[in-house]
Order: sequence, then C-alpha cells, then structure tokens
Amino acid sequence: MINNKKYFIVIDNKQEGPFTKEELIAKSIRITDETLVWSKGFPDWKKAKEVDDLMSLLISVPPPIPSVSKSEKVEVEFSKKVEVEVSKKEKDYSDFKRKFAINFKREAIIIIMIFALDFLLYILVYWEPLRNRLHNDVIWFFRNPFPFFFSAWSIRLVYVVIKWLNRYAK
Repeated sequence: MINNKKYFIVIDNKQEGPFTKEELIAKSIRITDETLVWSKGFPDWKKAKEVDDLMSLLISVPPPIPSVSKSEKVEVEFSKKVEVEVSKKEKDYSDFKRKFAINFKREAIIIIMIFALDFLLYILVYWEPLRNRLHNDVIWFFRNPFPFFFSAWSIRLVYVVIKWLNRYAK
C-alpha cells in the first residue's frame, strides 16, 4: 500500500514542502532526529524522531565531539650546562709585509718604466725645440706642462692605488 501522506519540513529555518515519503527519498533531503515535521492531522510541529512513518529516513547524527581539555603545563628537563669552546679564526697578517713589498716593488718598476718611456717620447717629440732652447734656458724644460710625460704614468698610478686598496682592504 502506497502512503500518499504529505509532510512539511523545516530546512535551514525555512518551511519546505509538502513532500511525500518517496519524494523525500528521491530528492535526497537530509532529515535528522531534530528536524521539525508537520502533516495534516498533527496538532503542532513534531520532531522527525516522533513520526513513525519517517523513522526509516532519519540520518543518524554522531554525538558531538568531546571538548578538548586544556593542556597541562609540562616541565621539560634540559641537559646540564654544556660549555662549547668557540675559536675565532684570526687573520694571518704575517705574510702581509712580504706581499706588500713584492707588489710595491713590481708596481714601482712598472711606473718607472712608463715614466721613462713617456720621458723618451717627450724628448723625441720636442727634440728640436729642446735643442734650440737648452743652451739658452735649461729651466724651460721643467716649466712646460709635459703633455706626454704626465699622462700615462698618472693613469697607471691611479690604477695601482685602486688595485692595492681592493687587495689589502679584504
């Protein structure tokens, strides 16, 4: 015998329905023990667990999760005091003077060679004016700005200073 009884149910605080038992199954409407149900002939809304006809549709809801108790203070024993010897790796400057002297000598030789080459170029370029003036005025040679003479060695000197600063500043 088919039961055509229709039920109104409350889902999310809204009245839904009317539904037959078969419609509730077909639409997969979830009904729990506490779902409110009303049908013709009921004096008031009832909980679904009080309606015999809907007992087979009820979804069993697991009991609430037990509350987590507050954690207790746990004392942790630490191991005994351990002293660790920390050694600082000191920089070894004993070789600094030797390296500086070698590099200084090498760079000084290069600067002197450039200086001499520049001086030679100056004499070659200005030989004729020099020859005519040297017997009259020896100081003239040193009064001129030496255009070639000061160009190359000054650039080299700046390069060497920067190189030394980078090398020995570390």
